[in-house]
Amino acid sequence: MSSFAEVEAQYDAFPYPQPSVVAQQLPVAFSAGVLNFLTRRRADDWLGADLRIWVAGCGTQQASMWGLCYPEAEIVATDLSDGVLAIARDLAAQLPVDNLHFEKQNIAEAPYAGEFDLVVSTGVIHHMPDPVVGATSLRRALKPTGAAILMVYNEAHRIALEPLRTAIGLLSPAGASDDDRYGLASHLLDAVVAAQRCAPVGQRTLDFLMAAREKDRPFVADALLHPLEHTYDVAGLFDLLAAGGLRYASWLYPARWDLDNYLGDEAILARAATLEPFDQWRILYALTGLNSPLLEVIAEPADGPERPPYDLEELLAMRVVRSHGVQGYGIEDRKVVKEGFIPPYEVEGDQLTAQTRAALGQGANFTGPAALRQVIDAFTEPRPVGEVVEALSASLPRDDLLETIAKLLPCEVGLLSPVSAS
Repeated sequence: MSSFAEVEAQYDAFPYPQPSVVAQQLPVAFSAGVLNFLTRRRADDWLGADLRIWVAGCGTQQASMWGLCYPEAEIVATDLSDGVLAIARDLAAQLPVDNLHFEKQNIAEAPYAGEFDLVVSTGVIHHMPDPVVGATSLRRALKPTGAAILMVYNEAHRIALEPLRTAIGLLSPAGASDDDRYGLASHLLDAVVAAQRCAPVGQRTLDFLMAAREKDRPFVADALLHPLEHTYDVAGLFDLLAAGGLRYASWLYPARWDLDNYLGDEAILARAATLEPFDQWRILYALTGLNSPLLEVIAEPADGPERPPYDLEELLAMRVVRSHGVQGYGIEDRKVVKEGFIPPYEVEGDQLTAQTRAALGQGANFTGPAALRQVIDAFTEPRPVGEVVEALSASLPRDDLLETIAKLLPCEVGLLSPVSAS
């Protein structure tokens, strides 16, 4: 089994990820609203703007992203690699963030106990010798009513890489330099793709790696040269959470785990709908393969309070605001070289297109009828859902309005987000 020292050496040699863009969802309260809505919080345990956050395994740019999302929070950002932390500190110094404290730290040895409202660890604990130790450390750091955002590798996404990783390990001479190992990985990609009698799994994945070889060495090195990696399916993820003292609260992007968004066969969908959500997600994972979603989850302490879904009365009382757009910062050669703004949506003819929910992670594209603009813009300033329904019910049926607003909230599209539970 590889060691923490080998993992540290990997990231010192190939600091990951190569910084490219960080973004801030506007208004500032939007990100907190997404987290609270997905964890079904009410006014008595709403996670506000002044959180204490631990970004565990911050990489080169995650700390800056969270600093932008939560400018009033106190954020501790830790990583195993000095090389990664140097880039992370330099990037933060170029951005309008002043609430980050960086520290070199091994998650397995973290001293925290009951200190954080939010722990973020995406793409990290699957690189530990024992990921359960990592999950346990993250759970220990949380306050009793805190939340954790985790991502671990999807086994289906990595299946094309393992044969190449094995071959590279066997072909690399002992003591080979990082440049030599990277050169071998690149050469092997060419050879396998060109060989008519080789039939690698996941050709699309290999083509993507080939295209990235020159422009993003850290990405390719992470895929092919990393000394330690665990992968998971849905059941494995839930087992990991349970072993670490955590409980599933929500997928970070729930709509990506809705089988209706992948299959069109009504008979299969009807049969799947009779199953528990966990089994529906296992079916989705099994059928979508390389197209299955990232294993991004919001978790909470297993012994913490369980929160029921919002009822209609709570939804009507909820104060909601629309996205005001995304402020982005483009990075080249580790320098912020440009700023840009993406509006919440654009309308052309009878179609509305939007970049949805960059808060808490990568956004997605959404298209819908231009008439949605009337509903979306009703929440330009925070307003109770019930107030908007009453204001628009003269021109739109009440049930249709409620269905549309629910679709636009973070569980699906994410152009709307609450600013408080009531």
